[in-house]
Amino acid sequence: MHLRSRLDVVHIHNMPDILVMAALVPRFTGARVILDVHDPMPELFMSWDQRASNRLLVGMLRIQERISCAFAHQVVSVNESMRDNLEAKGVPKEKIFILNNFPDQRLFPLRDPSEVWPRSRDALVLLYCGTITEHYDLSLAVRAIAQLAGEIPVRLRLVGEGNKVQDVLGLATALGVGDRIEHLGLVPIDRVRDEMQNADIGISCHRAGVFGDLYFSTKIIEYLTQGLPVLAPRTKTIGKYLPEDALFYFEPGDEKALADRLRFMWENEGEVHARLNNARRVLPNLSWQAERERFISYYQHVIARQADAEPQGSSLAAEPSTKPRF
Repeated sequence: MHLRSRLDVVHIHNMPDILVMAALVPRFTGARVILDVHDPMPELFMSWDQRASNRLLVGMLRIQERISCAFAHQVVSVNESMRDNLEAKGVPKEKIFILNNFPDQRLFPLRDPSEVWPRSRDALVLLYCGTITEHYDLSLAVRAIAQLAGEIPVRLRLVGEGNKVQDVLGLATALGVGDRIEHLGLVPIDRVRDEMQNADIGISCHRAGVFGDLYFSTKIIEYLTQGLPVLAPRTKTIGKYLPEDALFYFEPGDEKALADRLRFMWENEGEVHARLNNARRVLPNLSWQAERERFISYYQHVIARQADAEPQGSSLAAEPSTKPRF
């Protein structure tokens, strides 16, 4: 493609990081190369498999990550914790651009919270939207619901699929709360906000740790845009973006703490409304609309640098394009 019609920028999304080498020919004939690191590969693998026998593989992942970042002209990532992580690995500060992974308000327009919370005293509906895997530890919510059985009528509605769906449903049955878990499966994106508007609380149970502390749940912001109060683990990156008085935080992996926060919310409707109001003050800055102009300006800067660095006398540079090509 590059030889046929010159590319100005090649933007590579990981995983794997080493995919950036697909831009070898464009890079050495004038194009700028951007590596977009959505997920840090070594940390993600370590969260999947913590056995000492895999240290060699983790080391290899770190090497390919280092080579890939060095090969790219610029590295894009998704939050400020990832910036710190990349800098700690030797990526120069000036080479990193953070494009926060925030939701698009065209899909999730701001909605006023319901004046009545919860919608019914007969059921407190928790909603989880997303992938159901080990990292997004929904078994924690199931165990908290079991602790509250006979005290608070909590129900959990799951939207999404994943390799832990049957484990979560099986645990609920074993703990005697199988009738309180509803699995809706995959739902079209334009229906997700309807599900949010029919729930009382949005929940994330993601784990802490080497990967979890770098992770930011976009679903937390989506819940808040639809007027849902949010229960979330107090992990490093979430805490950087959302203050204590905007969410109902609990300690990661602590089912008793989660149950206690649910009990507190059930008994303190006024605090639920107060935290929703606090969250709404920061939401305008946590959207794709807030990031869009920054991203456009970033690309204008990349294109300007590409033009300045264009090789002289190259046949590829002899007929500069009137519009950047990606």
